[in-house]
Amino acid sequence: MTRVLGFLVAVAGLNRIRTRTMFGILTTEDVVIGVLMLAGGIVAVFTGSRLSRFGRRHTARLVKDAGALEPQSYILYLRPFDLDDELYRIKPVPVLNPIRRMHTPHSRTWEEHMVWHLRFKLGPVVAVGRPGERLPLAGARRFYLPLNDWKPTVSDAIRKARLVVLATGTSEGTLWEFTEVVRLLPPERLLVTVFTDEPEYDRFRAAARAAFA
Repeated sequence: MTRVLGFLVAVAGLNRIRTRTMFGILTTEDVVIGVLMLAGGIVAVFTGSRLSRFGRRHTARLVKDAGALEPQSYILYLRPFDLDDELYRIKPVPVLNPIRRMHTPHSRTWEEHMVWHLRFKLGPVVAVGRPGERLPLAGARRFYLPLNDWKPTVSDAIRKARLVVLATGTSEGTLWEFTEVVRLLPPERLLVTVFTDEPEYDRFRAAARAAFA
């Protein structure tokens, strides 16, 4: 509702200025009111997008028992946990026109965008939840593991997954997951995603080489 009302207020502000300009009766007061309505509407649109994004975290579904997942029935998404903060950003609408951007407010995050396409084509996506987070992020369905005994469960989830999507990183856990996927699955069931710049990707390549050795 915040996004819709914000869009309507912004359009009303623009129409006020444009209409009075067409009839030659535009005053300073009209300009001030129109600009304030436009600015307030834009703020409401983007505020509503962020509220919508946060609200979906409260309704995110969890996987109660990762061991009960049926083989070949899901996609497993693995990533460095510190990547979650970056992928939680709102995915921008791929248009340059500001009016069209307000008309099609897009509150889907990068992870939701990726998961939506994977789910639409290949099936549901599950992921290990970040330890200590108060609310799961919207996107892949999370399951949570103890800090000191997570590898057996993740190894079993890798073995049973239809596809593993792994985001590159140089943490010990991510490198172990990468080598474990290569050990357990044929290469056509691994999709490596890169969200970093070229130097960081080169560091991942070097670290992966050492991990394989």
